[in-house]
Amino acid sequence: MTIIISVLALLVSLIALWLGSANLKKLESGTKEIKDQIGADMNAMKDEIEKKVAIIARGADAFDAKLEAIREGQTKAKETAGGMQAEIDKVRKELDTLLFNLPTKYKQPQQGEIKREYG
Repeated sequence: MTIIISVLALLVSLIALWLGSANLKKLESGTKEIKDQIGADMNAMKDEIEKKVAIIARGADAFDAKLEAIREGQTKAKETAGGMQAEIDKVRKELDTLLFNLPTKYKQPQQGEIKREYG
């Protein structure tokens, strides 16, 4: 009787091991499918993010180009303003010289200093 009970216990334990391994295989295959699905979703999100980053990078490059053009314009404006100021100073000196050399009969009496709109 003990032999029959031990054989039945061995048989039950073998069936339990077989059912456990079958369930483990199902779980692993299901996990693999879930991993594949999550991986596909992550790849789709990654592609979308890369597209958005590319769009932002193009916008930043366009902004940098515009900013560089503005900086060049500011540099040219400073150079032009400096050149114009030098010309104005030159004309002012020539005008002062001409006014100084003008005969007194053509000079009008002036009160105070001459107000100039420049300089």
